[in-house]
Amino acid sequence: MREKILIANWKMNADYISITKFFKNIGAIENVKLLVAPSYLGIIPSLSLVGDKNIEVIAQNVSLPTLGNHTGSISWVELKDYGIKTTLLGHPDVKVDFKEKNYQINAKLHKLVKNNLKAVVFIEETMLDLSKENTKENLKLQIDQIFADLESIELIDKVYIVYKPNFIGDLGNRFDLKFVFDTIKIIREFLRNKFGYYVGNNLPILYGGEIVNDEVEAICTNYDLDGILIENESALSSKYITILYKHLYNGSGIAYEQYYEHKVLIDLPTEEERIKNVNKPIDFDIYDVTSDTYFEDIKIVEEDF
Repeated sequence: MREKILIANWKMNADYISITKFFKNIGAIENVKLLVAPSYLGIIPSLSLVGDKNIEVIAQNVSLPTLGNHTGSISWVELKDYGIKTTLLGHPDVKVDFKEKNYQINAKLHKLVKNNLKAVVFIEETMLDLSKENTKENLKLQIDQIFADLESIELIDKVYIVYKPNFIGDLGNRFDLKFVFDTIKIIREFLRNKFGYYVGNNLPILYGGEIVNDEVEAICTNYDLDGILIENESALSSKYITILYKHLYNGSGIAYEQYYEHKVLIDLPTEEERIKNVNKPIDFDIYDVTSDTYFEDIKIVEEDF
């Protein structure tokens, strides 16, 4: 059974006092997976304050280079060193601020999957997408480009997908329940066609756009949706998080029943897929600085010295 998931992206809104208050006031979370994404500076205090609460601290982004002279970047090695197992990938803010392209997100995803780390991958939709004749073609294009050359079975337990319609909430475009649910169905169908029913039905898909309070219950109980990603100040509100958590918790059993009432197949992996899922060597399993593997992203020749 797919579990319900709640992700809180704090962006640049969480100072030390805010983080302290959040972890002091948030209750224990069970049966719903809660992930919080502080800024890089907020990761360390968050790890120290989370205590024994079932909350995972994740990163907002990761650099493509593994190590080297890249001022201001954070590699997956550093995240793993500090116990961070998951990072956001391809957030629209990053695409705008750092001009990040889908092929770069794909390269990052390959590194994370290869090294047993997880990714929260964003699939966005804009007003420009809606103005085109085939309004969903860009969603398919993003999935094809971001997940290019990845083995389908590798994605299970490694990837969360967030559908983020950037236009909802702007310029008078309000939340439309049917529009969101229909789009989620289309995304899941794209995943089934690309990866098969087992992966397509079991990869978690979250909604990451504007939420109208009256529609929260419907979102939380929808059998195609696995959860919600919230951002900005509301993501730092322990009260708001608790409300969403209760809706997700109550909706978990309902969504499970609906899933089977609608006879949506949850296929088991094929034997071929199982064979491909054997343990693979993980870079940096032992950090040997004398190893050529450690310097895989740095090309050094003797003439440089």
